[in-house]
Amino acid sequence: MLQCPGCSNVDVTEVRCANGKVIREQTLGEFRLNACRDYPFKRTFDCRLDPPSSMNCDTLYNTLRRIERFENSTPDGTCSSYPPDFGLESIRELFVRDFGAQHATHQREAEAMYSWLLDASPPDNTIVQNLDAGYSLEWAGSYIMGGSQFFAEASNNNGTFVSHVYQAVLLRDPAQWERDAAVEELNGYWRWVYQPCPPECFEGGEPPPGDCGWWEWYQKSRDEFAWQILASHEFHQVVANTLGYAMQLRRAPTATEVENLSYYMDSTSSALEGAVVVLRSAEFYQKSPQPW
Repeated sequence: MLQCPGCSNVDVTEVRCANGKVIREQTLGEFRLNACRDYPFKRTFDCRLDPPSSMNCDTLYNTLRRIERFENSTPDGTCSSYPPDFGLESIRELFVRDFGAQHATHQREAEAMYSWLLDASPPDNTIVQNLDAGYSLEWAGSYIMGGSQFFAEASNNNGTFVSHVYQAVLLRDPAQWERDAAVEELNGYWRWVYQPCPPECFEGGEPPPGDCGWWEWYQKSRDEFAWQILASHEFHQVVANTLGYAMQLRRAPTATEVENLSYYMDSTSSALEGAVVVLRSAEFYQKSPQPW
């Protein structure tokens, strides 16, 4: 069961599909959905498809399609386009990366991120166009949180903004020292930049007292601050726990699994790479025929 601040967890006893069919709790097995706004990525079961009896590339494709809640026309759901001498995990990784690079996937990611951070729909195609061009999801998150709408919801106040970023991304309030340090950087301040004095500054062969340097104005932008939080080890732990294991693999991870996946995301500077590790796994593949 996922936990999040400020709301209660809700067990799903039934799912009513668009065609009116009702799937009861026992059909969903032990998996429970969480109705919290902090986790807008709903898990659904496609009522038009009967669960297949065994896993294959069709089931992997349909599962990716189903959990992201959109119809995707390519690839065709087969492994025929991949070299036969590839190992199964390599084929699954190529498959997942192909799926993740598609325009329709980027559209869904933009929708999900605006829903998560602003409880709103994307106002334009900026994020989709940049994801198509190779920008990262970290950029997309920092773009939204660094924007005027997110700041307006934080009452145009840097202290409230810091708290909102921590609550949305790390699922906790900042400690007082974290909040104070961040606000100081967002407000900006003058700082002395030290530099060794060049020889021509010396008089009589003796260096002048102190170092040479200059005063400069330093100020961190809101999108830089958001990117810093999105790149943190703590956020990667949140991703590993919630989006990685609890949502994609439908189970609680061990502490070792969380740390291994988190440090991998640290090394790649990408939460998306952590998602690839989970989605290419044999466990996700084996669960792909099961209703989500």
